Amino acid sequence: RETYYSYTPEKDGWLKISLCREDWEGNVIVKTDCNSENMLVRQSACPDETVIAYKTEVTAGTAYIICITNTVTFADEVSFDLSEEDYAAGDLCSNPIEVKVGKDGTSFVCPAGEQVVWYGITPAEDGKLTVSACGETGDAIPAMDFYTTCDGEALVTVNNDCPDGFGKIVSLEEVKGNTVYLLKLTSHFGKATTIDITWQTLPLLMKEKIYRNEYSLPQIRITERL
Repeated sequence: RETYYSYTPEKDGWLKISLCREDWEGNVIVKTDCNSENMLVRQSACPDETVIAYKTEVTAGTAYIICITNTVTFADEVSFDLSEEDYAAGDLCSNPIEVKVGKDGTSFVCPAGEQVVWYGITPAEDGKLTVSACGETGDAIPAMDFYTTCDGEALVTVNNDCPDGFGKIVSLEEVKGNTVYLLKLTSHFGKATTIDITWQTLPLLMKEKIYRNEYSLPQIRITERL
């Protein structure tokens, strides 16, 4: 059974659709009108984490059509709650969750639910930055992408499996200290994931540059740090 509702939010942010009940199973669709494409609806955890709620980005004053399908219960309607929530830190690239990384590294938990969370990671010094989500399998492994700006392309990373074969390790081979690197975590699974971040000093790399005079003969050698 499908039931349609109309809702107009009062502010920009998230519209949360809570169907936190164990006897419901179905789907939630949100549109701006009957002929528009389905909007992106993300899953988020209910307080007791027994089932999931849904949320989607909305604009104040815009009317939205909410379609709730019900494939389990036989009631004419399924009860649910609607709430408007402000954007929190990490919801937008322009307002990432700040993470400072020193020589001891750090860790945090990526929230449960199907969502995108932005982190601004700042290493204390130049070195190698590694982010790992180990102990996870399949869809529980979040996608991890690094950027230097919100409108830029993803940085090139080195990807490896975790030592036990479960999870993924993503490394930026050379980062600058006191520089913010934007980490985009895309979660596809309804459970929280522990993310570990480590930092290490790069070995001293040297190179030789040969400077030539106007006759193209080697004139002076200068060794520089990469």
